[in-house]
Amino acid sequence: MDSERRKRIFKMVRDARVLSDATLESLRGEIKTRDAAGEEFRVEELMVELGMLSKYQVQAFMANETYYQVRAEDKYYGRIAVKNRMVDAGDLERYRKQQKRVFLKEDRVVRLSHMFLQNGLLTPAENAAILKAIYKLKPQFSLVRSFVEEAARLAGSSLPKHRKSPPCEDLPVSK
Repeated sequence: MDSERRKRIFKMVRDARVLSDATLESLRGEIKTRDAAGEEFRVEELMVELGMLSKYQVQAFMANETYYQVRAEDKYYGRIAVKNRMVDAGDLERYRKQQKRVFLKEDRVVRLSHMFLQNGLLTPAENAAILKAIYKLKPQFSLVRSFVEEAARLAGSSLPKHRKSPPCEDLPVSK
């Protein structure tokens, strides 16, 4: 399992103060035990299995993780678009606020790239160029990777077909 992802989940749970320090330590111990045994598991499923959190609580944490990861990636995406004069800084700010409103009111995550494409601020080719640049500079942005191939398809260019990608649109937030 990705250790950075595990750290983010621990930080979210710790910061939300839904588990005591002792419970978090027992969770760490269980993770070490399962890692040593070579078991494959997801930390959020383990917390449900051990009765530490409900499925609803885990889904809320995962929705927040997705939202904040998207926001971080989209902030970088927006900077590139503004720096290359593809989008006005005022438009970027307005759409980032709209992105936040949609998440808070409708519990869904909308990619900034999708909003720009949908509203005609960018062409598919410009979107693909930005995503390719991000993918080269920040390969750790996992959600960007899933959109690169689709953006290239929309722009009519080609990329290696080694990843299957979802369409470049809203990311549903599970309830």
